[in-house]
Amino acid sequence: NIFFYIKINIYNSFLICIYMFPAYLAQSRGHRNGDSIGTMNLFLGWTVIGWIACLIWAQNDFDEARAKDTPYDMFKRYLEGRD
Repeated sequence: NIFFYIKINIYNSFLICIYMFPAYLAQSRGHRNGDSIGTMNLFLGWTVIGWIACLIWAQNDFDEARAKDTPYDMFKRYLEGRD
């Protein structure tokens, strides 16, 4: 059944997004070790302890000046300019 495969693909996409969330968080916040967090998350994130360690690491020690605009920030500026 084609709908079964569609559901499986949506489910797998959701799991990949959750799995790589610490890497996305580190990159979007401009973490100075963002690449290392992404690599560690890729190889050790399958263990729950590794994923939690990456998430904690991504939350700590980031530089506000290096933070990148998230899609939400870009959309918010777009809405503010539409007055």
